[in-house]
Amino acid sequence: CRLRLEPRPEGQRAEHALNGECFAKLKEGYKGAARELNARLFLLLQRYATLFGPRSSEGRGWQLATPPGAMAQLGADFGVGFECFASPMNRRHARFCSAFADTDAPFGSSGNFFSVARSGGLRGVRSAECGPPYDDGIMAMAVRAIDAELASRPAGCPGSFVLVVPDWRSPQPA
Repeated sequence: CRLRLEPRPEGQRAEHALNGECFAKLKEGYKGAARELNARLFLLLQRYATLFGPRSSEGRGWQLATPPGAMAQLGADFGVGFECFASPMNRRHARFCSAFADTDAPFGSSGNFFSVARSGGLRGVRSAECGPPYDDGIMAMAVRAIDAELASRPAGCPGSFVLVVPDWRSPQPA
């Protein structure tokens, strides 16, 4: 699937390509008017390409998506059905938070994880995978948000968060 912006703006990227699987996932998660789908897709892809780079290998140092097999196992073992840090392109569950509410919400995002956590939007989440960007400050903020969420739940309101972060100990364990 190719999306083109016409008329093409001078000096700016005006085309994005999507594989069929990704296009199907985005279309399935889309909640807006059908006539706006292509424009919304273009804006979504433009935002991520601007931030992470236009080629698939760029921007990979920010975080690592939990592999599909591991996500399936988290679902089977812990009932994980929500992702705290995903994108409409790499999400594994219909319920997820992502970086950009403006471009991602039409594709099912609940919004930015920290905003959702502050507003009480995690109350209905029973079990979630939390794989924040690999930045010490953001990882610490995520832990504090999860702590606050679990502490605020009334007795009998269960919840669990599986935190997926890198092992940055130095020296590395043998």
